[in-house]
Amino acid sequence: MVKYLRLKEYKMGTNTKIRVLCMEDDRATASLIKKRLERKGFSVDCAYDGEQSLEMEKNNPYDVITVDYKMPVHDGLDVVKILNERNASPPIIMVTGKGSESIAVEAMKIGVGDYVVKDVDEGYLDLLPAVIEKAIAVKKMEMEKIETERAFAIEREQLLSIFDSINDVVYVSDVETYKVLYANRHLKELVGHDPVGNLCYKEFQQKDKPCEFCTNKIINKKPYKPYYWEFHNDLFDRNYFITDQMIKWPDGRDVRLEIAIDVTEISKTKDQLYKALKEKDALLREVHHRVKNNFAIISSLINLQINKLDDDKIKEVLIESRQRIKSMAAVHENLYLSNKISDISLKEYLRKLTADLFRIYSSSVNKISLYQDVEDIRLDLDHMIPCGLIVNELVTNSLKYAFPDDFGQIGIIKISVSNKDGLVTISVSDNGIGLPKNFDFDDLSSLGLKLVKILSEEQLGGNFTISNTKGAKFTVRFQYKRKDSDD
Repeated sequence: MVKYLRLKEYKMGTNTKIRVLCMEDDRATASLIKKRLERKGFSVDCAYDGEQSLEMEKNNPYDVITVDYKMPVHDGLDVVKILNERNASPPIIMVTGKGSESIAVEAMKIGVGDYVVKDVDEGYLDLLPAVIEKAIAVKKMEMEKIETERAFAIEREQLLSIFDSINDVVYVSDVETYKVLYANRHLKELVGHDPVGNLCYKEFQQKDKPCEFCTNKIINKKPYKPYYWEFHNDLFDRNYFITDQMIKWPDGRDVRLEIAIDVTEISKTKDQLYKALKEKDALLREVHHRVKNNFAIISSLINLQINKLDDDKIKEVLIESRQRIKSMAAVHENLYLSNKISDISLKEYLRKLTADLFRIYSSSVNKISLYQDVEDIRLDLDHMIPCGLIVNELVTNSLKYAFPDDFGQIGIIKISVSNKDGLVTISVSDNGIGLPKNFDFDDLSSLGLKLVKILSEEQLGGNFTISNTKGAKFTVRFQYKRKDSDD
């Protein structure tokens, strides 16, 4: 093939000369052909018998050969046969006398590209250049086709080798007939034979008709786009993650390519992890339930103590302590009852907490209204308990001190909660009488406000501010990034 590489590079109309070997025993005719072709820009060598022709062709890279039928030593047909036995041969044109057309046709059957009939008027000499150029063009196309097919065959073998090296299922089936067109080595080993030519639903599912879960209709609606699904194959007792896609087969028809990855062991591990998570979830719920019960016991003990006391100030201190305990117990109760064990809704929690506070201070709530503007933020345990205690203290403070008996108007308490890019802001405000004129934020005497400041700064890592305009307003800000959770 290397010998005739220049044939591929030749283009009509370029300055590259086409080398022609003219096999003609009649020297006068050979001379005429040589002169006419050289006049057209060809390079021509002549050989006057079959043996000489074969030797010259063997040692020189000719682009085209013209051969006469009647030749000494070897006739034209013998020369053609010998040339065809060689690794590569340039296009051959038979130039024959009138009356030998049938022989020329026979020669074309064994590899001659074309033929020209000699006539007495020598008109064939004008025709010959065009026939040579045509023969070269045809030869070039044949060689390009061979190279394309060879490259395709190499790519196909490489692709099949890759598919056969995969320890997962790869096969191709006709979307109309359900016949298997290709199966990789792993699938052949799985079924125990080569399933090509058989019906996919019989081979892989042992069914008598197409499977009800067949994806042919789905991939027909989304041609040449992958469709992913999971399936347990009862025949093989394996779980698979499957990719189905319509592709073009070499004959032009649409076929289904299926690649099924065995995920049986992954599924088992997933099931084990899910079981372990369920057990962990149950254990955590039990812990929250017991903590809540312990808080309830402590709260009950405080109640017993309250009922035995006559000192109202001490009773008030114990009632506030009991409410703080109840606010923490409510967090554990919500976590115990929640679908998500990792965090709970602050909005729902505050609704219950404030309802409880208004019930405790029921003697004054008939003239106080509560407004809540709370985003539905979910907080984990480490943030929910301090937030609950903070709101508990601030709402209690407003209920107790913001609206004295002679206030003279409807009291309003407003709770606002927002989360902007991870910055959580909690504010509790009222339209009451405000804070005392001598109030010193840096020297807090109230246990409740001291607790709020400690929880805000030390527990939440945020800040606590107070304003005293048209009532009191308390604001807590802290950064919160919710942890991803699958439970």
